Amino acid sequence: MRSLVCLAALALTAGLLAGGAGATRASTDASGFFKTPSGKIVCQWASGGSPAALVECGVETGLKPPIPKGGAACLHLDYVGNRVSLSVTGRAQPVPCAGDAGPFAAPAKTVYLHYGKTWSARGLSCTAATKGLTCRNRDGHGFFISLRGWSVF
Repeated sequence: MRSLVCLAALALTAGLLAGGAGATRASTDASGFFKTPSGKIVCQWASGGSPAALVECGVETGLKPPIPKGGAACLHLDYVGNRVSLSVTGRAQPVPCAGDAGPFAAPAKTVYLHYGKTWSARGLSCTAATKGLTCRNRDGHGFFISLRGWSVF
């Protein structure tokens, strides 16, 4: 959960966006927000912090199937059940609880990642498709997220 708080702090303080209509590459020590063309899947990213890069994506109405509530991580945080997080190394993790709005924090500053296009930063990449969004890290781990379902790999 500590990485999620760092991600939110970086994204809100840096105020830098992933821009452009084509493939997007984040600059060093940057953060921002992007969403799929439907506007239903939204992501927040940060690079240059600790970890070196992180992306967290979610569906505001919640993931299907829902992430189970509970656990020590939820002790002092609110259940959100609508996000998946991926660091530059390791496996993707569902985010059951959070103390911030995460990827939904800055709708006015969120840019579109058009279908067929890929965002990438420091060993992370996310590709938008009409069926959903797939994000991977340099280890080959990642997640798929859509309105109908989600999975980690």
